[in-house]
Amino acid sequence: MTTTAANQLTIDAPTTGGLKYTDGNQNAGKVLTSDANGVATWRYSAVNLISGTISTATSAVPLNQNYVYTGSYIDLPPGKWNVTVTMIINYGVDLQSGAGLWIRSTFCDSSSTFGYSTDIIGPSYRISGGLIGPAQYALLQGSITFNNTTNATKRYYYWKENSQWAGSTNPTWNIYNFGSLHDENSIIAAPIL
Repeated sequence: MTTTAANQLTIDAPTTGGLKYTDGNQNAGKVLTSDANGVATWRYSAVNLISGTISTATSAVPLNQNYVYTGSYIDLPPGKWNVTVTMIINYGVDLQSGAGLWIRSTFCDSSSTFGYSTDIIGPSYRISGGLIGPAQYALLQGSITFNNTTNATKRYYYWKENSQWAGSTNPTWNIYNFGSLHDENSIIAAPIL
């Protein structure tokens, strides 16, 4: 350390890590930041996005079948995350004019038992989207906020929840590959700093 340098603190360590600061939040990919009072901590940078895993399985789920695990998920490290989901709704045939359907989805802590993840902090527990005739495709898109308070990366499973329909929509017909296969489908998380 040099006490007479032009700066308050100069560290000259060309062959080793020049500074080690541990506060319990340090992790690879984080940057050192400060709050308005100058208190420093390690945080994820805004460019540290995490992509979820989209299932490659084919599926044909009847519109009226509720609570179906899609096979897709996202793994989130400890901290707060904004998770944005974009999914294609594919009814397989064009709905007639005046017909429509509404699909809800969410994340669970289990791939076998439905129940909202205990780490969702709102304001919403669901991501929903609708398809209005005459059309065969539509987008479901939205965001959910998570707070993983554990000390480890945690997996969150993406589920199709309950649906509604109107007009000439046949509730026994299928929603194809919901939460899987389509190139447009994505699950992306951004840290909340």
